[in-house]
Amino acid sequence: CNACHIGPDHPQWEIYQESPHGISYMTGGHTWNWEAEPGTLTTADIPAATCATCHISGFGTSESTHDVGDRLAWYLFAPQSTRRPDWEGNLARMQGVCIACHNQTFIDSFYAAADAATEAVNDWVVESDAIVNPLVEAGLLTDEPFDQPIDFTHFELWHHWGRTAKFGVWMQGPDYVQWHGAYEILSDLAELREIAAELQGEHSR
Repeated sequence: CNACHIGPDHPQWEIYQESPHGISYMTGGHTWNWEAEPGTLTTADIPAATCATCHISGFGTSESTHDVGDRLAWYLFAPQSTRRPDWEGNLARMQGVCIACHNQTFIDSFYAAADAATEAVNDWVVESDAIVNPLVEAGLLTDEPFDQPIDFTHFELWHHWGRTAKFGVWMQGPDYVQWHGAYEILSDLAELREIAAELQGEHSR
């Protein structure tokens, strides 16, 4: 998985390594039963989630799948995340994996918090658009992509830090939610406001 799911815009591998699941895998995974027959996998074989456990394997009450988006409720990669078409069915299938280790109270609490955090990141992205769009409408930005500093800041806010924060929330990597996510988003918002004020001030002279 980490051949692709790595780096500043989708650091799932790094997030997994610091998550409770990843720490369990890194410290005890060599003792797990990787030879279990398909369809027989239980917590006795794999006592903490791996990438495959959550997204592919038959585990808990969920059957195996080759569709890695089959258990995801949100389009987390988008600038503003929206629910997937069959998000309720996807959610049920993912929670069918979670329930093998966690009780429903924990699962419900986790999902409520992660949904709220996803919406919070959406709100920050909307705020960034509200700063930049008036500049576009006023003709203060060029038509060329990535030829002005504000282009990079506006892009990285959602593409790097917004996505990282959302992935961090859903995969339980707090450092990526906060310092590599929310902190960077707020920093970029401050920078966008400053650049916008400078451009508008120059235009009004």
